[in-house]
Amino acid sequence: MLCRTKSFRFPLIALIKEFFVSDSIPPNPWKDDLLGYAALGETYTNLIQSIDDSKVISIEAGFGRGKTFFREAWASQLREAGEVVIEIDAQKSDHSGDPVVTFLAALMDALEPKEKSQWTQAIAKGTGLALGTAKLLASIAARKAGEEAVDGIETWLKSDGEESKLDEIVADFSEEASKTLTAQLTAQIAAERVRTQEMPTQMKALREALTKGKGTNRVVILIDELDRCHPEYAISLLEAMKLVFNQDGYVFVLIVNADHLERLAGSRFGAVTEDERYLDKFVDIRLQLPKSDETIGQAAFELVSKLPLGVPFGDGQDFTLERAAELAKELAPVSKLTMRQIKRLLLKVEVALRCYQEVPLDAPLLVFMAFQEEVLPGELSQEFLPRVRLSKKVVDDLQARQEKADPMRDEKIMERGLTDFIRKNCIELLKLPDDRYGLPDNKNYYDWAKIMFLAENYLKSHQDVLNAAHQLSAE
Repeated sequence: MLCRTKSFRFPLIALIKEFFVSDSIPPNPWKDDLLGYAALGETYTNLIQSIDDSKVISIEAGFGRGKTFFREAWASQLREAGEVVIEIDAQKSDHSGDPVVTFLAALMDALEPKEKSQWTQAIAKGTGLALGTAKLLASIAARKAGEEAVDGIETWLKSDGEESKLDEIVADFSEEASKTLTAQLTAQIAAERVRTQEMPTQMKALREALTKGKGTNRVVILIDELDRCHPEYAISLLEAMKLVFNQDGYVFVLIVNADHLERLAGSRFGAVTEDERYLDKFVDIRLQLPKSDETIGQAAFELVSKLPLGVPFGDGQDFTLERAAELAKELAPVSKLTMRQIKRLLLKVEVALRCYQEVPLDAPLLVFMAFQEEVLPGELSQEFLPRVRLSKKVVDDLQARQEKADPMRDEKIMERGLTDFIRKNCIELLKLPDDRYGLPDNKNYYDWAKIMFLAENYLKSHQDVLNAAHQLSAE
């Protein structure tokens, strides 16, 4: 009886322990990290936690380099480290038309329900931060307004009910100036007052509400997809970030394609000198997501290693998924493709392998052909996979030579030519099962003759599979 109890008890304890322990461990945010960004995320987390004032940081990388993945995984890592993190997809907020609204909405959405209710009520009453923001927007509107658009703006700017000194400031000026210029001056003074006096107070209160009980005084705002926004909105967001929200305790991180953003700024403000960049006006610390041949090659290797190969074209190592993964590792750096492009082309290979599980397929050949379609002609050397040279044209050219030759002297042009070709390029194709060659009957054939029949459909059949996958894919 004791033995039975003991044998039952320990598995149950182990099961309970496993359940509760595994349930308490947060998921690893970097589990799908193909580019080795996990260590970088830890380094950048240390940087964030060293900041006590306000900072604007850019983390720069080109399109297709995994910026969004980095932002999402790093945001999780920052939260696990105790930081208050706000994520903004600038492209999705572009429709709002006003970056001030974008920032405030994102900050308020992160509040606890009770705190959010209080701030919502403040907006409904038109007080506090809401009034300050309204004044700021009205000020901007006034600076851009024409004669017919300024009526009533001054009343709005003074809607807090306090005795305004604006009239005193502009009284003398307004006697000689037009109504438009008076409103513009009023707006500028109001905007400056809001920016330097009212907004800092309200932003401090909002930060304290966001960080209450969190063990930190920082609010980290991660901004992604800024380089995909309308140029006017992208520029306005940068200006609002620096001029309005540049308050202690707020750390902005732009995850951006800096070169593209510079081109957007150039189209709006004109070209700058070589040693001057537009982003430098707004960014305090410029960082990057490093790109190396090793990391992008390893990422391609990992992607191909997970592909589902049903029936290999041959039994040897040359036709395995491991060989296909090694080939992808070699091709990825020399192709000069972005990670996004590589994922897209390998998705086509994956669809092909999944849809044709019962068809013998040469996985390394599919990988090579998929890469080849994405780069300029001749950019990928066939030395990476010499058997890709085996085509119907090789046989046709030898056949043409055979027909022109003297049959008494050169009767073995086809045999010698294919034998030499096989030795140099595709000796591994001699070890295939007979059904791969497309032989017309069950007779025994010389090796060169088998390859002659194989050449008829070897490349074409694999290209047809890729084309079918491309038609099925929505990419």
